[in-house]
Amino acid sequence: MEVAERAGCSVRSVFERFPDMHKLQVAAAIHAIDRAASLAPPPLLGADRKARIEHYVEVRAQLCEVWGRLWRGLLVNRDDSDALKQKIGSFQESRLSRLAVAFRPELATLSDVEHRRTLVTLGLLTDAGSWSCMREVVGMSVDEARAVWVGSFERLLPPTRQA
Repeated sequence: MEVAERAGCSVRSVFERFPDMHKLQVAAAIHAIDRAASLAPPPLLGADRKARIEHYVEVRAQLCEVWGRLWRGLLVNRDDSDALKQKIGSFQESRLSRLAVAFRPELATLSDVEHRRTLVTLGLLTDAGSWSCMREVVGMSVDEARAVWVGSFERLLPPTRQA
């Protein structure tokens, strides 16, 4: 009933579109993933290394702070829906692509294998689970958690190639 009220339609309309609660939950989850992805600003291209790192960390921290709990719930339930599993996979690949674009100058100095490994490591580092661990388990403030990520990027990324 609340879903219908928020959507501005009748309960019947909701159940005509979504025959069961599971399909409604999957549709809501996919919508939430799309919404979160659309909120992320593009990487800072042309900025110096420090600015690119800080920008990326700030954007990820904000997304994890707002969407982290929902994301973890989606991961737990991803095997319930092929569509949800596919959307989560696409979102994760998109995150890696954004990292690759943001840190192209540094990653370009690596072999293909090391490039992929570094990209995956940075993706895992900045995952919602990592953020949750720092904030909820370790008890770090937002600023402390961001500082961990910034320091980790500085250590993991190779030096920027000089033109």
